[in-house]
Amino acid sequence: MSRYAFGAPPLWPPLLAILGGGASTRRHAHHALHLVLALEGELSLSVGGEQRRGAGVLTAPNVEHAIDAGG
Repeated sequence: MSRYAFGAPPLWPPLLAILGGGASTRRHAHHALHLVLALEGELSLSVGGEQRRGAGVLTAPNVEHAIDAGG
């Protein structure tokens, strides 16, 4: 019996993890959920003409957004 609820985990998980200084992006979209967390300070998010600030950002698939993680 597998110890995983839905079989073995994938050999290549669809994950990109980056740790580093803050940067900013141009408007773009991802084909999957996109999660960004600030270890310190806040992120600025631009989506649909609105500006928001917070410790983290979760965007739905195919939603154009821009993030400024420079504080």
